[in-house]
Amino acid sequence: MAVITSRKATLLLFLLLQMIDKSDATEYLEDNCGESIVSYGGRLESQRYATYRNNFACDVILEAPSVEHQLIILYDYIDLEYFDDTTCVDYIEIRDGDSDLSNLLLRACTTDIIEGYYHESTSDKVMVRIVTDETTTSKGFSLTFTAVKFNNSECTNEGMFECGNDYCISNDLTCDGIDNCANNQDEIVNNQPCPVVGPNTNKPDRHKDNTKVYLEDNCGETIVGYGGRLESQKYATYRNDFQCDVILEAPSIEHQIIILYDYIDLEYFDDTSCVDYIEIYDGDSYYSNLLLRACSNDIIEGHYHESTSDKVMVRMVTDEAVTSKGFSLTYTAVIFNSSECTNQGMFDCGNNYCISNDLTCDGINNCANNQDEIVYNEYCPVVGPDTDKPDRDSDDDYDNAVIIATDAATTVLISLMATALLPNKREATYTTLFRQIFERQQLNPTSIMSDFESAAINAAGTVFPNATRKECFYNLSQCVYRRVQVEGLQQRYQEDNDFG
Repeated sequence: MAVITSRKATLLLFLLLQMIDKSDATEYLEDNCGESIVSYGGRLESQRYATYRNNFACDVILEAPSVEHQLIILYDYIDLEYFDDTTCVDYIEIRDGDSDLSNLLLRACTTDIIEGYYHESTSDKVMVRIVTDETTTSKGFSLTFTAVKFNNSECTNEGMFECGNDYCISNDLTCDGIDNCANNQDEIVNNQPCPVVGPNTNKPDRHKDNTKVYLEDNCGETIVGYGGRLESQKYATYRNDFQCDVILEAPSIEHQIIILYDYIDLEYFDDTSCVDYIEIYDGDSYYSNLLLRACSNDIIEGHYHESTSDKVMVRMVTDEAVTSKGFSLTYTAVIFNSSECTNQGMFDCGNNYCISNDLTCDGINNCANNQDEIVYNEYCPVVGPDTDKPDRDSDDDYDNAVIIATDAATTVLISLMATALLPNKREATYTTLFRQIFERQQLNPTSIMSDFESAAINAAGTVFPNATRKECFYNLSQCVYRRVQVEGLQQRYQEDNDFG
């Protein structure tokens, strides 16, 4: 078994860099408001969820890698709210340039308007905008954008693919399941069509229930859902010298929100004076009625709050000294009418609350009386808030995946250098990385060793289902020892053989 040579390592790193800038990645407009997306080609969709936001305006600039390119825009689908065949309520706009003053190429809300059409820009930039009102939502849009050069005779000389319609595109865009040429020629090899990969239409519901979100990651945002858990931060302790607020919003104005508290542990001076604190407002602004200002569990023991509308604002304020555990709360969208629960397809809590059926038997007390956690007079398994969080100031045990893949002839190490270059640490990204590196090198590892990052472990299992998977004992030891340090037990750990 030989360790991979430096020449091969250089080639693998080159392939990795190619993959990172790999075209045809899907971007979401609502995640990139006000940003520029620079690429040889890709897919832009309105949102990553099944439906787009209400009362929303957002634009992005699509930009080719150089001013020598222009852009072509092809449409997969457009499905936004409209009044009749000629009047859009919500709409998408495409402008030939990077500002509101650029020429308007398209304003549309249905696929019927653009059936069979695509657009060419006159420069290297296009602006895409979506505008929605406060009612009715739908599927949104998906479009493909491609940077092209107009000169078939020079395609090969410039190392580009010739589309046969005066377009030259990046070779990386060929046979990827997306029509980048506007005539599908990039999806035909040896007169055989490549496999077709359509836009992602199987998206999660925006109102996914009982998901956990962190206040410090969503400052200034609105979180819409039937229920969920909001925690101050993903780390063991919260930030110092920090102010942040989020709006919790029910899916409709027919709902109200109840707030239950798992714990509140912030800095305080004495039993009545908070230094750091959480505030709960009955509405979406500081002018709304203040329901709670607290810094410890003692203040809210056994209490919960009801809103009078479909929105609640949660705010956290900390000073520059002393930090602690933070807070965790559960929020639930409810309708006050037990007699109508079943008729509306909702769960009857027995205390005049109707909640979503999806919130039952999930380990979280959404009813405020725990009735949603009892089925046939038996308690469901209890899942509490995540209290085992990484230390904010230490190295995150799972920040940098280390993967060692072994076949009969070669050992490949993908460590900090490689994973630090990835755009994120999602399972799908690791899956693409493994496929690009190992399939291009025609490696078929029989054994894979990694640290304990679940996304990397799952991706390795997807790409190499027959390989034996192992986790690194060193990483496990480091994780255990950090926990020992957090608990203040390092001296006992080092001196007491029975304890260690």
